[in-house]
Amino acid sequence: MKGPTEKGGKQALTFAVTLLTGLLALWSCSDFGDKVLRSPNDSLTWQSDIWPLLEDRCLSCHSGATPNGDFDIVNFDAWIHATSSSGNPYVVAGKPDSSELVWRLEGSNGLQRMPATGAPLPSETIELVRNWISQGAAKDSGNP
Repeated sequence: MKGPTEKGGKQALTFAVTLLTGLLALWSCSDFGDKVLRSPNDSLTWQSDIWPLLEDRCLSCHSGATPNGDFDIVNFDAWIHATSSSGNPYVVAGKPDSSELVWRLEGSNGLQRMPATGAPLPSETIELVRNWISQGAAKDSGNP
């Protein structure tokens, strides 16, 4: 007959293995492992790192024939060096604190937070955008 310690140890091990398996499955089936847990020192690009994070929340309002705020997020080459309707550059490579894209995502500098509806973007997402701009706002490999 097994003692209570042996039984409890086996249950704890089974729980730990089940928990670990579940976490690994969640991580492998999502962008979580790839996108959120990036180091600030990793080289970030628009197409590989930033666009996948913003696409779900920005595309419906900022694309098509008449994008809100005349900001068509799909046309990277058109807006990356452009000035917004409020007169500020969308992105100042190397300077996230001077970039309207960051101000809009944070709702700072007196500008409306984007996305305008729903929950704000997670702080980790905004931090990745800031890091991408700090690194020079590359489109993919090299500069946009």
